[in-house]
Amino acid sequence: MSADPRPPEDSYDRAGAARVLFGLARPRLFSGAPAELVAPKPQRVEYRSEAVARALGSHLSASQLEYVNRMMQPCPPYLVSAATGHITWRDSRGVVNVAHTGPLGAVVPVVAREATLELWDRLATDTALARRVGELDAESVRLLAATTTDRTPIEIFRSGLDAAARVLVQHAFLAAQTPYGTPAEFARGLRDSGIFEAVANTWHQGLQASTYRRGIIPASFVTFADRLRYSVDTVIALRAMKDAQLAQARELAEPAHYARLAPGERPRCLGQSPHLYDGQRTTVLTEVVDTFVQTFLRLLDHVEVVPAA
Repeated sequence: MSADPRPPEDSYDRAGAARVLFGLARPRLFSGAPAELVAPKPQRVEYRSEAVARALGSHLSASQLEYVNRMMQPCPPYLVSAATGHITWRDSRGVVNVAHTGPLGAVVPVVAREATLELWDRLATDTALARRVGELDAESVRLLAATTTDRTPIEIFRSGLDAAARVLVQHAFLAAQTPYGTPAEFARGLRDSGIFEAVANTWHQGLQASTYRRGIIPASFVTFADRLRYSVDTVIALRAMKDAQLAQARELAEPAHYARLAPGERPRCLGQSPHLYDGQRTTVLTEVVDTFVQTFLRLLDHVEVVPAA
């Protein structure tokens, strides 16, 4: 499948792109290389860590505080939580990784990375998905290219997995605000509480990646009936930041997708759009999240994460 490098402006259609992605995801994503039927080899991962330094009188480092004040308005600094540590390690592919950690330690980012790698492999070996992608008509190809930042459907699904991993790792900075004391409990708690969907609906484009790199998260949790919810301050701040980015994109006519939204429209993840399949309403995001969390939980039993000597 080839993508049109210059899709026409009138091809921008979020609802249409969501339908195309849902059609590609059915009947089942990640059907290639059924890793759940094969016990993975035990793996030992060594990491190096250091504590995150704080600016005088602040719970954030100097660079984090500067970024919040300059780039995250109107988010108040008190709402932003920071990681406690910074780690480096080599994943199972030999690639050096860098991440931040919270109260649950290095296990969360290390195993989240391994879960992402496994599911990327399963996408790459999914022959049924490859066939469906190859059968897309030219209009569907142009529609995806005009509406999304990724160039191919496989890249879109890969990006979704990457985003799911970031949600887990980044929200683990807030683990002390939750009733979950282990990485497994925390991953299940985020999934069952709908936090992955909350990020897809309320965070603006680029906020997750930029704050993840800096080891911060503009959010806080409240717990109700053993389920997590964003605090009222979090919901207000996320909406305000999203509206500010929308306004800037429209004012500057930036060549980004936010600039092409209809007036008053607030975008959300294309995978979050519900569709009817086999008599039930479901979403692509639900399948991505469920598969990612299941893979993460399984790998917790097979990946040993230890500090380097």
